[in-house]
Amino acid sequence: MFLRSSKRWVSVMVYGANTDIGKTVVGCGVVQAALRNNVKVGYVKPVQTGEETDEQWLGANGGVCRRKTLFSFKEPCSPHLAAIMEGRMVTDDELVSTLQQEIAGNTDDLTLIETAGGVLSPTPSASLQADVYAKLNIKTVLIGDPKLGGISATLCALESLRARGIHPSAVIFVGGHANTDSLEKLVKVVNLPELPPQPVPLKEWYAANEDAFDAILRNMLPDELFDARHIWHPYTSMARPKRMYMVESCDGCSIKLADGRVLVDGMASWWSAIHGYNVPELKAALCAQIEKMPHVMFGGLTHAPAVNLSRILVDITPKGLECVFLCDSGSVSVDAALKMCVQYWVGRGQPAKNKMISLRRGYHGDTWGAMSVCDPINSMHKLFEGILKKHIFIDSVGELEAALELNDGEVA
Repeated sequence: MFLRSSKRWVSVMVYGANTDIGKTVVGCGVVQAALRNNVKVGYVKPVQTGEETDEQWLGANGGVCRRKTLFSFKEPCSPHLAAIMEGRMVTDDELVSTLQQEIAGNTDDLTLIETAGGVLSPTPSASLQADVYAKLNIKTVLIGDPKLGGISATLCALESLRARGIHPSAVIFVGGHANTDSLEKLVKVVNLPELPPQPVPLKEWYAANEDAFDAILRNMLPDELFDARHIWHPYTSMARPKRMYMVESCDGCSIKLADGRVLVDGMASWWSAIHGYNVPELKAALCAQIEKMPHVMFGGLTHAPAVNLSRILVDITPKGLECVFLCDSGSVSVDAALKMCVQYWVGRGQPAKNKMISLRRGYHGDTWGAMSVCDPINSMHKLFEGILKKHIFIDSVGELEAALELNDGEVA
């Protein structure tokens, strides 16, 4: 949904359900939020009519950022009429290509693009702007009409955008008493308080709504920047995170990144994709199962896929291992096995037999029980050694029998 291909920056087009309902007010609040949160932000107005410009208003109200108006007409009227009155025509292709060049040539993390008037307001060529901008495939928000009767206008605007393949990530209202129940079934809705009566400065209003604009900004951030600020990845510092590489798709043993590079996955997605990615048989089985039953809890219930898998497992395991306990990961399965051992001896009246024998230099997972049987000295879990359960470690299988004899009263 981005004008530029990288997930490291993003362009967001701001539509309005009508004119004069707060597009620039919202844009200014997002710019202020970006400045507070060290996000490089720019503002672009593709088409402006009238001598008092939105770009000027933004700068006067705290929206201090890179600002640019691409095509400006002096008469404060519809863009196609203003263009005729000035005898200056701008074609749709010229409008789109100029906008593309402007965004491609900047270094902002986030570029806000404010449209003119309502969703279907005309461009200078008299085309409907939603038709023209739909070609760009840009992430979008819609500013709703909060006035009496505005909910109908907002719903019509939303449907007009969706009919053109444009799906706003949110509808934002500035003040009013809009009945948003019907909208909330269709899209995320954000309600901002009423603006103070003009010409009261908006500084205090913006200050009172910083949290709301910070939340709006978070939902506009490019994927990579949001990831770096809000997602804690495994084995990575939260305070000094490494750069993460955005994945576009996977196939076979290859991972295609968003920037076009292709990696060879040498560790099978942490051993969970042993057959490779996008295996046709696995995809077909997954799709067929989702159509019938994506998930159901296993407590008190069962189903044919689980029964069939368990039949196969029982057939291939040695005699005596004829019962199956299904888990959702290898680490959880280790925890379940440890608990089974302890539970067995508790049931036999010997709760003191609760220690395990484990090989040094072994790795068994990241859940609490699994960490306790990983190598106590050289594993990545050494940080937790003072609070993990203490178990018995041996260097080789040849030492197992002696360890069992020596610790018979403790080993589960």
